[in-house]
Amino acid sequence: MLDPKYIPLFIGGFIAWIVIMILVGYFTSRGKNKGSDFLTGGSNLGFFLIFCTVGATMIGTGKGIGKRKCD
Repeated sequence: MLDPKYIPLFIGGFIAWIVIMILVGYFTSRGKNKGSDFLTGGSNLGFFLIFCTVGATMIGTGKGIGKRKCD
């Protein structure tokens, strides 16, 4: 359990993290107008990085949705 004297620090850190994530999303999305810009990074990523991103998405989805062997 979290010690009560650390609760304000925890809440402050959580709010700071959310604000930072919103700012990162805002600044990295400027200049992106189409859906394909978001998927390919504005065609600046290169083949290897796009290949790894798509592969990670497929593996993660397959792991989460795939059939599980019951013992």
